[in-house]
Amino acid sequence: MKGGFSYGAPMVYGGPGRYVQGPGELSRQGRFLSWLGCSAYVLFDQGTEDRLCKQIVDGFLGEDLSEPFFKIYDGPCSEISDVDLQGVANAVFSNERNMANEQAKVTKQKLVQLMCEA
Repeated sequence: MKGGFSYGAPMVYGGPGRYVQGPGELSRQGRFLSWLGCSAYVLFDQGTEDRLCKQIVDGFLGEDLSEPFFKIYDGPCSEISDVDLQGVANAVFSNERNMANEQAKVTKQKLVQLMCEA
């Protein structure tokens, strides 16, 4: 478990435990969400992404969090759609972990090579 996020049982919703609203709060939301872990999956409706994406990314990067994954979703709000979106999010996060593991292997190989050359 890292930062309150268990990869075995992904969190469907996580929030700061309070309602936060006001001018500029989207660009500061990383401080409220940093306890969730390394990544976030953000759903937008059509048209919202253009207006809010930069603020959200800035809020995450300001707290040294990974840039969130974004998806446009204009579908219904139902249990079936929740399950479908959870499957997409699981695939995204699984791919991210695999890429991180591959990068760690490459880094280890480079370190071993440098040690052998020294």
